[in-house]
Amino acid sequence: MNDDHVLYRFSKTELFIFTYSSTITLGLIFLPYVSHLEVRSAWLKVIVAGLPMIGVFFLIQAVINKHKNADILHLFDHYTWKVIYYPILGYIFFNAVMACCWGVKALSLIVKSFLLHNTSELVICLFFLIVVLVGLLYGIVPITRFLVLFFIFEIIILVAVAGLFFTEDFRFIYVKPVMSTDVLTFLESSLSDLTRFTGVMPLIGFITYIKQPEKMFKTVTGAIGLVMLTYSTISLLVLGVFGFEQALVLLSPLTSLIQSSAAWEGVFQRMDIVFITVWVLSFYKIALIHFWFVHYLFVKLIPVARKTEIINKIMIVSGILALSFIIPGYIEFNSFLYFMNLNFYAVVTPSLMCIYLLMRRPITRQGELSDD
Repeated sequence: MNDDHVLYRFSKTELFIFTYSSTITLGLIFLPYVSHLEVRSAWLKVIVAGLPMIGVFFLIQAVINKHKNADILHLFDHYTWKVIYYPILGYIFFNAVMACCWGVKALSLIVKSFLLHNTSELVICLFFLIVVLVGLLYGIVPITRFLVLFFIFEIIILVAVAGLFFTEDFRFIYVKPVMSTDVLTFLESSLSDLTRFTGVMPLIGFITYIKQPEKMFKTVTGAIGLVMLTYSTISLLVLGVFGFEQALVLLSPLTSLIQSSAAWEGVFQRMDIVFITVWVLSFYKIALIHFWFVHYLFVKLIPVARKTEIINKIMIVSGILALSFIIPGYIEFNSFLYFMNLNFYAVVTPSLMCIYLLMRRPITRQGELSDD
């Protein structure tokens, strides 16, 4: 299905779910303690870390209101030189591809660690990406409808996990003190957690398909707020159940919560397997979002590719499969450079683009770019 011919316009509810779904999986799998920058008060810094992303969408909303056009990349293409536009678009495309690759690596790591210990990484990734390709070929409308359905299951699981607050496994003494470090170290550590919110970048493409994009800010802010609440809740649970030192060595803290809790007994004794299975499905959900965004950017880079959509998507999925065996794993490289690059990609780059567009004159006709 060619997304260029989509007549359907997504509602606020679908925008809310798309925003929440675009970032929640990878952040939770390795939340909260995955680098040397982590501090005990991680549950607080994941809230602080989300504020810059809200600022980015405030700027995007301002651009939409001024230019009466929700296609930020199209506006930037019109108002700047090609020698500037294409390198910036190429940089965004590169990071979107890398996000997909690291997502595939993370999926393989979780599946091999908790489900299929003796299965090769190639087999896991190949079968997963074949299913992703099938979903990708259907287009953005079926993808979004799938997100709405799966959102219900995710919320049920998160509510069930949050119930651990009221069990004997949770010890509030592990959570104190609220602020265990100085403000400067806390803010530096928050920069690493900002990367958990960079998954919302596909919204740059998705908002071109929504109803009343000029009113999208409150919906997006509410979704990011729910992401903050989810991250903070899981961080508190991990800290209260395991303690700070043990949490630092867990591969997947959220999965470990399910496996170690005394609350799941009897018929629910292997609830951890059910949980991991649902979480693998959620990798499929987030892969659909980010692979779709890669294709959206690919068509922006090479407009003539609009005529060969099926071939494009097959090439993208095949290329990401190959790249996932070349690049380092999700937690096997210089975390500082990784964090800084992702923050520049998702916060600095769109912010500078929006500030530039806000300095330019509005378009001449409502909803259309001028030809001069």
